[in-house]
Amino acid sequence: MDKLNQSYPSWLRFWHSVNGILCLTLVITGLMMQYAQPEKILISLGTVIYIHNFCGIALIISWIFFILANGLTNNGSYYWPKMKVFKESIIQLRYYAYGMFKGEHKPFKEDKTRKFNPLQQMAYWSTMYIFLPLMVITGFVMYNIERLLIDDKSILVYQICDFIHLSAAFMISVFLVIHLYLAFIEGITNFKKIIFKSKTYDGDN
Repeated sequence: MDKLNQSYPSWLRFWHSVNGILCLTLVITGLMMQYAQPEKILISLGTVIYIHNFCGIALIISWIFFILANGLTNNGSYYWPKMKVFKESIIQLRYYAYGMFKGEHKPFKEDKTRKFNPLQQMAYWSTMYIFLPLMVITGFVMYNIERLLIDDKSILVYQICDFIHLSAAFMISVFLVIHLYLAFIEGITNFKKIIFKSKTYDGDN
């Protein structure tokens, strides 16, 4: 098995943990706000809304930090897919659906130029550069709707933003579930790489 150098910078490992906690908290509180009956939840609905808004603001700061850090370091180059990513994604999808359970080797190994496989790259790029910005922008508008709009159009704008916000949140939730599932499937090494400063990793695991 080929051992390749891999070291995740401290800022990225810290951001990954914080961002994951914020997203999970937002998903949980968002579901409580949308579906829970106020008299049946353990904490008040007002507290749930406060936590959701607080984490939303923290997520905006986290996202801005991520964009700036990627722009100032080489880390950003790992996220932008090329045209061949669609063809490669079919190969990777076959591996996840069949080859992984048959003990086949990964079709695409991580190295100094490729930190993600094609599906991961597409998922990370769409999440961080499409769905998360949509959720951040619409959340900001809804939070400040009374300051931004004072006429009858505010209701329509709020409803549109709410639909986009929930749709983006749903896509991010799907990403989180699949992300955690594959991380557990592929072993504890994945968690060690992002939580602890690892100098090397096994390219076949």
